[in-house]
This record gives sequence, C-alpha cells and structure tokens, in this order.
Amino acid sequence: SSGINAEWSLRPGEQGSKGKLNDGSSSEWIVKDPTAWFEIDLGAESDITQVKIQWWGQSRARSFDVLATDQNNHYTKVRTEKDQKLTSTFNGFSILSGWEMKTRKIKFNLRDGIKDPWGYNAYFGIRDVTVNGILGRPLSVISRDKPTEPATASQLVDGDMSRVWSSQNDPTNVAIDLKKLSLVDTVRFNWAGAIQGRQSVSCELGGSGNVTMATKEASYKEVSLDGAVGSKIGVKMKGSGQFQLKEIEVVGTSFGAKEVLKGKIEEKFEGTAQGKATVRGILTYNINRAQCSQDFC
Repeated sequence: SSGINAEWSLRPGEQGSKGKLNDGSSSEWIVKDPTAWFEIDLGAESDITQVKIQWWGQSRARSFDVLATDQNNHYTKVRTEKDQKLTSTFNGFSILSGWEMKTRKIKFNLRDGIKDPWGYNAYFGIRDVTVNGILGRPLSVISRDKPTEPATASQLVDGDMSRVWSSQNDPTNVAIDLKKLSLVDTVRFNWAGAIQGRQSVSCELGGSGNVTMATKEASYKEVSLDGAVGSKIGVKMKGSGQFQLKEIEVVGTSFGAKEVLKGKIEEKFEGTAQGKATVRGILTYNINRAQCSQDFC
C-alpha cells in the first residue's frame, strides 16, 4: 500500500464489493449486464505510468474506453482496447501504458462482455485493477534545517531571511543534504542584493555521486530542475569574488523510507541523465491499492 486514499465508484447493482477491485486478492467483482463502468479517484493529480486489469475467467471486455480527468476535471479518452497487451483470454491481464496528462480520476467504460461458462451470468469479471504511477503532491520547501557543507552554510537553509550568509571563496561549493529521496522542482537563490556571479546546480542520488540532473552555468535567481530525483543538491558559485545570500530554497516533494519501500520498484537506477526517466523506475507506486475508507472496503 502506498497510503493513498483512492475511492471507487461503481454502477449501482453490481455484484461483489468495491474493495474486491483493489484488494490484491483473487476474489472477483462480477457484472451481469453486457455494459458496465467503474471509476477510481486517486485523491490527487498523479503521473500514470501503467494500468493493469486482471480479468476473471473468460469474462472480459472485448471493447472498452479508459477516460482520465484533466486539470479542469474534464474527461478525456486516453486508452481503448486497441492499446492493450492482453496476456491471455482466460484469467488474463489487460496491460495499458500510461499517458502524459496529469490525472486524478480514471473511468473505465466496459462493453461487449463475454458471459461466463459456470452459470453466474456474468459478462464481466475483474480480479484486480492496479494503477501504477507517481502520486501528485503539493510542492514545498524541502531544504530547511538540513545539514549542509560547509558547516557555516546551515544559515542558507534555516528559513531566516533576516540573516545574510557570506563567503569570500571563489569558487564556493555548497552541498544541501535533503535527507530523503526527493523530486526537485526548483532551486531559489535569495540574494542579499543583486545576483552575484554565475551558478550551476546539480541533483545527486545517494552518496555515490549519481548525478540525475545538472544545470548549465548562468546567473540565477531561480533554476528549474524539472522534477529531478535525488537526495542531495550541489551548488557551485563562481565569478564574483564573494557571495552574499539570505537563503537557498529547494522546492519539491520528499518521500520517506517507508513510502519508498512500499512503492513498487519497477527497475533499478541506471544513472540516466534525466531525473524524470529515473523517477519512473524508483518511485512507481501501486497508487490505487490504498487504505480505503470504510464505505469502500
């Protein structure tokens, strides 16, 4: 479980319970009509990497649409049965790749069902639905009160804009330890006055020097890291003789050890250059296998 409170809505009159669609067991949800639908509310806008449906017996949808809500809560068709990889016609999986649009709700419209051979009169039977992806979270400053190098640089991340940190070294290197695996959106430089010199920023994973994103050298007030994954931020400042800053703020989302361990890790870190490509391997969650509310379990 990733701890996301995903709610499920089904068409009235369906057999079985809502919980059977995402409890990870072999129990089934069955429908005795030739058309049906169900919807998943992920609770937050998320990046979807894969959807997987496990059918019950031969009772599957030969035709279906998958719709997703956009940022304006409008439904858009993102996948159909033509996009699936069907592993088997009996107890098989329909595997669908993800899509680019950030999504909160996913709706499945099922058609052209196949009646079961055991007398249940079920046109559709589903054992499990798994949605893999990265849960959207509000961005926040994730660099405050974290140890930094050199030791005096702790003032740079203490949240106190009234104090000015200065360095007489050129170049000056600062390492900000985020302490957690993080998705880094931006790094902000709160200068004491005008921008001083040029800066470059890198995002690193762990202590082994795996750089997942590095910016070009330029004069920055704010620099985008575009969702790079890492646990440490490196800042190099040069070309000014001295540097004076009120604060460096790293903005993004951090994940605790339990969240990472509970996530479904689909591939090992390969040291790819772009953080987003790495994220999809390291922080891929079964984002609908959630702690449901009592009404849905």
